[in-house]
Amino acid sequence: FVYRELEVSPEVRVRQARPEDLGAVAAIANQTWAGRELYTPLSAEGLADFLGRTPGMGLERLYVAEADGRVTAALGSWDWGQITKIKIMALSPRLKLINFALKLGRRFRPLPVVPPIGATLNQWVLTPIGASEPAHLRALLRTINNQALGAGVDFMFFNAEPPHPFEGMLDGFLRADTKLNIYVKYLNPAVRLGLGPVHIPGEDA
Repeated sequence: FVYRELEVSPEVRVRQARPEDLGAVAAIANQTWAGRELYTPLSAEGLADFLGRTPGMGLERLYVAEADGRVTAALGSWDWGQITKIKIMALSPRLKLINFALKLGRRFRPLPVVPPIGATLNQWVLTPIGASEPAHLRALLRTINNQALGAGVDFMFFNAEPPHPFEGMLDGFLRADTKLNIYVKYLNPAVRLGLGPVHIPGEDA
């Protein structure tokens, strides 16, 4: 949920990405997701193409953290509302329980609201994601959270198959996990998924 401003560590240098950073961003994402099923390695050229042709995305929405002159983490925020609108048709039992708990908790302190049935979600998808320094990814997450708060965004969204080390970057956030089922239709009989963890980039969700 995006509902309050989060403190960003002053010890981490965070800035907007520049064109010359794209090679390092691609490399750190490839290192982060190496060995995951369905992951397609990035290149600077491919990343530039994605940023340039995708509505709601752009180089100005990609942030990096750096230390000693090198990129240590990267995170982009894609305004998904410019691609598709998601309308809530029903709430899972788990979300209903979360909603009830939030209603009780709002008597004592500010807490987010689960959008009601019929509402259209305003959410950003976090992509690309990569980090060699977990604390630096935490700083990027919090930076983009604060931007999303100012833009009236309800949720930030990303896919991860648990257990995943990035789950530990979400301290300070209130999260609502949603399970996903993946259905794969093989067009090439020679291609088969292995038994390893799966990576689904936000743009393919």
